[in-house]
Amino acid sequence: MKNLLLFSLFSLPFLLFAQKSEYNFGKVPAEILQMTDFPADTAAAAVVLEDYGDLRVVPQGQSYVQEFRRFSRTKILTRAGLDRADISIPYYHRNGVERIGEIRAVITLPGRQTYTLEKDDFFTEQLSDYWSMKKIALPNAAVGAVIDLYYELYSDRFVELREWEFQTDIPTVKSELTVDFDPHFSYLYLFQGFDNMQKKDEDGKTIVTDGETTAILDQKKFTVNNVPALRPEPFITTLDDYRLRIRFQCSEFFRNDGIKTQVLSDWESVGGEMFYAVSFGQQYTKKNNCGKVLKAAEGILSAEMPPKKKAIALYDFVNQNVPTANLRSMTVRKSLNDAFEKKSATLSEKNLMLVALLQEAEIDAAPMLVSTRGHGAPMPDYAIVDQFNHTIVYAEIDGKPYFIETGDDLRPFGELAAHSMNRSGFLIKKKAYAWKEIKPKKSKKMYLADFALTETGEIPGKITASYTGQAAAAARYDWLKNTEDKRVGFLADSETDLPTENLSAENETDFGKHFKVTAECNFTEFAQSTDSLLYFNPLLLTDYRDNPFKSEKRRYDIDYPYPFAQQLVVNFKYDAETYAVEELPESQRFSLDNQGASVMFAAAEKAPGWIQLNYSLNVNQTRFAPYNYEAVRSFFERNAEKAGEQVVLRKL
Repeated sequence: MKNLLLFSLFSLPFLLFAQKSEYNFGKVPAEILQMTDFPADTAAAAVVLEDYGDLRVVPQGQSYVQEFRRFSRTKILTRAGLDRADISIPYYHRNGVERIGEIRAVITLPGRQTYTLEKDDFFTEQLSDYWSMKKIALPNAAVGAVIDLYYELYSDRFVELREWEFQTDIPTVKSELTVDFDPHFSYLYLFQGFDNMQKKDEDGKTIVTDGETTAILDQKKFTVNNVPALRPEPFITTLDDYRLRIRFQCSEFFRNDGIKTQVLSDWESVGGEMFYAVSFGQQYTKKNNCGKVLKAAEGILSAEMPPKKKAIALYDFVNQNVPTANLRSMTVRKSLNDAFEKKSATLSEKNLMLVALLQEAEIDAAPMLVSTRGHGAPMPDYAIVDQFNHTIVYAEIDGKPYFIETGDDLRPFGELAAHSMNRSGFLIKKKAYAWKEIKPKKSKKMYLADFALTETGEIPGKITASYTGQAAAAARYDWLKNTEDKRVGFLADSETDLPTENLSAENETDFGKHFKVTAECNFTEFAQSTDSLLYFNPLLLTDYRDNPFKSEKRRYDIDYPYPFAQQLVVNFKYDAETYAVEELPESQRFSLDNQGASVMFAAAEKAPGWIQLNYSLNVNQTRFAPYNYEAVRSFFERNAEKAGEQVVLRKL
């Protein structure tokens, strides 16, 4: 994977955590207490001054245990940073797999008063059947306070270890992790977020820099200094995809006699394991798990139906007969029959039901494992099944590929939910396991607007909106599921709420066609006039009247879930004996160098008393690397400037 550095290491010398000299728990230097701001980030509400971790895998009885210890020191700078006094430590409690050892916290106030909390002061909150959390709200938290936290965690998991995050939503002065693993194990080290930084090797270490941020990546110690806060940017998957962090995956285990056991699998093995798994492949291939679903769908297909029409009918059957459970899992909880009978199925279970039905109808279909956008980017280079959290359907019908997902009766067949549009997925097809690139369809919004200036200065008109793809799904939802009041602003896709009335729609449930809405509206309040001039902006309906990219620099990819386009045609008519054109916006075309995005704008006086304006924005590329950010930002700034230009008429 592009944004991962990789090491395969064996036993490393262990530096005892208690011997660290970089900190003195609960004893805060005067200069730290006197801090009032953080010059490197004056907007920071708090700052992590030190964050040290030690991670090791050691023998315990006949097995091994993962030991993790952490110390952190945080300074609260503003009232917004007071939430740092609310401490929570999640852990996997099921069957006692993970256990919290010692916990200590000390809050030191600016006047040097201290409050010390021990393990008994923390309470346990059970989050689910699998996860719990140790929590506490530190007393008397105040601006200027310093929080020291130390805790230990022990885990029976030694294949996939606890990850370490160098970066949080506040700046960090120093973050360091030391590791020591038993010599029987070999681990892959997956470093993330360092791909756009400058790298060099020096004295057996990798030195990585980006501005003031410096990372020293050794085989036993990983130190990152001056880490900026990780703050949200528009159009990303999840911040975790860009966070500076390290993860560990066991690749090999060596027995005492030296024989090596491969732990990290290959994709062929992963595919085979999933295909024959009771909670996955056997659910849609064995009728004792899905037979009741198949029987319930009998009679909805006819022999003369073409394959695609059959597939759509089965897709509609699942959507209409199986309510969705509010759970996320890529596997089946009990059985597809059980979920069907209980009328409660996860999205993945519904999609596996559809696989069973399609295969029964002799349609070439198979499940595909994906990582949703909020879960993180997929990693095709590493055969780690835990990177996935969802299952969709892949089918080939009449030689054409389809990515299919149930769960929304307003989403057309072959259109994925936006959360599943995350680069690629792994196809579980017997003896044909493979990664498939997810190719989302383009989402389009098209507007035809006809306005006429009356003698009284009113500007009534009509707008016809046409939507396809994700835009159509959202518009249909507004039209069919929202209240009547919300329909009034239905055409207000931009920040301007254009009042509408007498709305009508076409193709509300005919998903194979464009969804169309027609509305009467009044443009009057969006025009300005003087004694001699009339001004109006023709691009009222575009979503991009403002530049969405405000930051001067960006560390993350721009990652759209799908390509999109907007088109607007405006016909504006007026009395040529009363008004004349004073000024029209300049017609222009511009694009990014690789044609990943383009804009066309044309304004012309088609005849006396008739102005026509044509605008289109096309974004064909879904991902832009940080080094392209300046060009993308400039492109949308130029688009916003064009969208702000006005037509000017002069009274005769």
